[in-house]
Amino acid sequence: MTIPLAIAVAAVALVVVLGLQSLLRHLAPENGFWGTPEPNHSGSVMAVMGGVFAILVAFVMFLAFQNFVSAKRNADTEAVAVERQFNAVEGFRPALRDELQGNLVCYARAVIDDEWPKLEQGEHSELVDDWGLESEAAVRRARLADPAEEQATRLFGEVDQDRLEARRDRIQAADGFVPALLWVALITGGTLLVLYILTFANPRVSRGLQALQLTAVTTVAALNLCVVAFLDTPFSGAAGSIGPTAMEAALSEELERELEIAARPVTIPCNEAGRARS
Repeated sequence: MTIPLAIAVAAVALVVVLGLQSLLRHLAPENGFWGTPEPNHSGSVMAVMGGVFAILVAFVMFLAFQNFVSAKRNADTEAVAVERQFNAVEGFRPALRDELQGNLVCYARAVIDDEWPKLEQGEHSELVDDWGLESEAAVRRARLADPAEEQATRLFGEVDQDRLEARRDRIQAADGFVPALLWVALITGGTLLVLYILTFANPRVSRGLQALQLTAVTTVAALNLCVVAFLDTPFSGAAGSIGPTAMEAALSEELERELEIAARPVTIPCNEAGRARS
């Protein structure tokens, strides 16, 4: 949910309801649909409907925000885990160490360039899966009789569990948190609230005053629903959504920089997009 799209949704909703209000003011009797004086319960019903809708929106928004924050935390955790694995393999013999570090660089590149765009559709990258499996297969070739490689294998495996769990939770967050039934309740509640306010259209009341009342309620309701939609899709690519910034920082500031400082002839088995070189 981008900012221009949210503004467009609110604007369209506002145009529709103001048009309906203008039509109802034309069709309403002289004293309005409720008559004069209005029944005592008319304002009370509107207050109850508005209160219930506000509570429901606040509850869903809070849970969606928690899901958004959790997705951000998992993305950061995954990036840190890759950094820790990159350092953990220093205990392996040079050939195996270089292979694993090359695989981890490719893993990070695949997360950034292949998996992140797919998260917008709630999908994951098989390319990232492959680089993770390549690293696991390489670690199994460690010489456990060597104390240094045994320790490196144990540390790598512990951190690998953190990486796997963080990635799994990140992918789950991309599917969205708010179920369809809650969306039905939110949209129905907001629609009924606005329709109820429309019944107060009265040709004897100031047009500007009634339009202001309807504008305030419609705009707030529409924008709140847009905020819920934004929080429910944390990897949408919109401004403010979660990007691969943590993994980009880990790749450029840690992995690639350490290889550059070490000046070792490590062969990176993939291109800049994380795809294996043919």
